[in-house]
Amino acid sequence: MAWSLVCRAAIPGPSLGLTVHEMPVLGKEDEGLVLVKFLASPINRVDLMVLADQYPIKPRYAVDGEPVPGFDGCGVIVESNHPELEPGDIVIPRELGLGTWRTHAVLPAKSLLKLPRDTPPLAASLLRSSALVAWLLLEEVSPLREGDWVIASAGTSCVAQFLVQLACRKSVHVILVIRDRECMPEMTATLLGLGAAKVLTESELELRGGEAIQDNIVLAIDSVFGSVGQSLIETLVPGGKYVLLGMLGGRLGASPSTRNIYLIAVFHFCPLEALRF
Repeated sequence: MAWSLVCRAAIPGPSLGLTVHEMPVLGKEDEGLVLVKFLASPINRVDLMVLADQYPIKPRYAVDGEPVPGFDGCGVIVESNHPELEPGDIVIPRELGLGTWRTHAVLPAKSLLKLPRDTPPLAASLLRSSALVAWLLLEEVSPLREGDWVIASAGTSCVAQFLVQLACRKSVHVILVIRDRECMPEMTATLLGLGAAKVLTESELELRGGEAIQDNIVLAIDSVFGSVGQSLIETLVPGGKYVLLGMLGGRLGASPSTRNIYLIAVFHFCPLEALRF
């Protein structure tokens, strides 16, 4: 038997239900398809946006008519009708919306990316939408040099934590902005231990704006939007770049003002669906 976590319509909002069903079968005529057993399937904040119907990409697969959520995960090939994938290969989604919150799935081989077989499942499940996104932000979105400064909201996210560690390898300094919380000392110590140059709360940043930071920030990465995004913009030096990676604060929040857009080289929106490998 197989298990799937499905999204069910409910009032006041959708709910999750665990469904037990027959194991998916890979037929000989199913050319180009593979049977995958999922080993790890994380819950990302973007998954919560999908469940709340706040994200444009929807689950593409369903069980008994009920959609299966889950963007990221790591699986092992059980059976294969594709020459490039063999039983025992470790794979992760190449595309979004494959529905990783289940034990087994029949998927197109072209929708999967093969990794070395000794890759730990948990690490693999965080690779695409966390580590690779962080790498792209540092290497492709804006050319960064040794000594440059970067500021990022949602500082406790996986992307931010990977970003800090990768930036240290380039001698780039990262300031992380996090929500106000009771466990601030512990969280600050954790992020500084990963290599963050500074850790600020959203209230500290919004109250003091650019005055809270004395460094030349050339790149601002925003995953929250609204007033937090505005505060990030105000920290940039002339010619800096503001990247909108996500809107965890919601679409209904106030949009960042463009009154000082003449100072900014580029406003850049970096959606997950654009990141294909």
